[in-house]
Amino acid sequence: MSYIEKIEALSFPRGLQLLEYYRSKIPRDGGLPHRDQFEFSELLPLAPYMFIAEPISGGADWRYRLLGTRLVARFGQDYTNRPFSENFRELGLVQDAIELSNQVAKEGKPRFFAARFTDTETRQIRLETMSLPILAPDGETVWLLGGTFFEDEETAAQSDAPLKKRPAHP
Repeated sequence: MSYIEKIEALSFPRGLQLLEYYRSKIPRDGGLPHRDQFEFSELLPLAPYMFIAEPISGGADWRYRLLGTRLVARFGQDYTNRPFSENFRELGLVQDAIELSNQVAKEGKPRFFAARFTDTETRQIRLETMSLPILAPDGETVWLLGGTFFEDEETAAQSDAPLKKRPAHP
């Protein structure tokens, strides 16, 4: 990656879909949505691009609990369950990734970023990524739900399958 920049808004359709879904899960009191509120069966079109990250040792490091199949394919390896201190070492982004994750968790507000990414075929591709704070199953720890979307796939997609919405009351 040649650079990462904070952006105020997402522009890729899949990212906007995930953000809309996330916002629909925010409790009326304004707190954070709970992990259990997210039904991955409702997110199937986006799941290959999604991740969940959790803090390790009180935020001294982080790791991906879940990393979508499309992300694994694009980045050329599976970073699931490996600490950020290993995952981002080659890119020189360890401290930035950990600090950013801690900041999003502490503030409880979504963050959006864009970057230039060199894929496994050495093509330069713009990507957008987001970190969305959610409550872990313990109801206290903050995890990050997110998605990373690639410009070439967004441009090439003719139409995405809509997200399945579960009825509010069965």
